[in-house]
Amino acid sequence: MAKAIVPAVSHTGSTGAEDKVYEYGYYDKISTGKDGVEVNTADIHTAIRSAGAVSNPNILINTDFRNIINQRGYGGGTVGVGTYTFDRWRNNAGSQKHEIIDGALRATCTAAGDLISIAQKIDVPQRFAGKQLTVSCMARLSATAGYLHLYDGVTYAPTTIPHDGVWHRIVETKNIGDSTTMQLELRCGAFNGTVRVGDFIEVKDVKIEEGPVATPWIAPDPAEELLRCQRYCVVFGGAHSTNYPDLAHGYVIVNNASTATAQFTIPRLNLRAKPACKTEGDFHLYAGADFNANLILDATKTLVFTAIPSHTIRCQLNAPPGFLPALGRPITIRSANVNPGKFIFDAEI
Repeated sequence: MAKAIVPAVSHTGSTGAEDKVYEYGYYDKISTGKDGVEVNTADIHTAIRSAGAVSNPNILINTDFRNIINQRGYGGGTVGVGTYTFDRWRNNAGSQKHEIIDGALRATCTAAGDLISIAQKIDVPQRFAGKQLTVSCMARLSATAGYLHLYDGVTYAPTTIPHDGVWHRIVETKNIGDSTTMQLELRCGAFNGTVRVGDFIEVKDVKIEEGPVATPWIAPDPAEELLRCQRYCVVFGGAHSTNYPDLAHGYVIVNNASTATAQFTIPRLNLRAKPACKTEGDFHLYAGADFNANLILDATKTLVFTAIPSHTIRCQLNAPPGFLPALGRPITIRSANVNPGKFIFDAEI
């Protein structure tokens, strides 16, 4: 049945004296009471949404560009095709840089070519098979014509964005096929012309929702949005801090004349799949209160990560003899204060 938000109505068949308030009532029809006029709740529901009184959940993640989530610490440099910058957003084509300007996400061409494309892939698109999805956003282009497109891997029917440097409200509703791939893409160039260095596409208030109506974009709660992002990427450390934040706790499992090994476990992750693991920056090692000023990563020491499979990361530190404390001693990896180290666990689509 349809779902409506109605200030004061009664179920079909009741009298005016029996009027009651039914908030979020599940009824096929409602009556206004004394006059007995019946109205389909689906019609009221559509009218209320069209008036902007309520807002559907946003399928996209990290759309509040005034409070952007940037776990990887992307600093605005040029990135290649397929590279993720701000959480969930990727360069989909060409050579470009991403930046936040006045609450909008801008992708700027850094090498002349045939297009700029910024995209967000949708997880488990099969859940939308046979449904209608509506995309809405504010967008503008600097020069070359472009378009917005919700691609379901089946049909290709983009919506044109004027290239006059002015903000435009863009809305696209699409019937979704049964596909294993889906992404929202904003593109300029390609079929519409050549992109020059400095040309850009800019977007804000971007949203994908179920149904044929575009409801208002509402800023998400930052803490909840971070949790949504951490299904796809989790970063430990990286922040400059005099407290040397702990990244992993473990113990020494091998210590003999030829080698020394410590093992660490990072549990309770909520990644969507087995992640790729890497490190950036520098680290220090603590055994109890003892501080080892030597950086963990150099030519003689390595960190090896094993994902098991998506919820726990096992980390092994391989080092030369004498570097680690005695067998069985507890040991902690901490981020260095200068060039602070971080662990990056990436399970993006």
